[in-house]
Amino acid sequence: EKQLAPTCCSAHRPQFTDLHSWFRDTQHLEERALHIRVILVLNMAAVSLQGMRKRFVQTSDSFREYLDDAEQAPQSKQARLDKALEDQLAVSPVDEQTPHSASNTSDTLHLNVGGDINFVTKRDTLSAVRGSRLAQLFSGRWDRIMPRDSEGRI
Repeated sequence: EKQLAPTCCSAHRPQFTDLHSWFRDTQHLEERALHIRVILVLNMAAVSLQGMRKRFVQTSDSFREYLDDAEQAPQSKQARLDKALEDQLAVSPVDEQTPHSASNTSDTLHLNVGGDINFVTKRDTLSAVRGSRLAQLFSGRWDRIMPRDSEGRI
């Protein structure tokens, strides 16, 4: 049988004794090359997935921080507003044990609410929630300094 000889030197090439063995070895080399290509593609996909996972984790961490900040913002804003109102009115906690001689809890209060003068309520209604801002403001302690309209409505 005739031996197939490639064009380069015979020391660097496999020797094939027949066409069948050459074809079998060539097919084996092609299968190995395909296998190597598949491995390279899978490695590239794994690297890409690792990068995507890292970006996902970073994004989710940033989003979690944003949500935490957004959740705390109303609470801190409310605390700032409470502090500003307290500073503006110089309100100190009311000692609810001591009744104020200037007021009676059954007093009827006439209110001017944004220009509407038809609001009438009892003092104990506005101070029903002990320790609340309304209870502090309408405890009677501040009656002398509360702003009033020309008819004396609070």
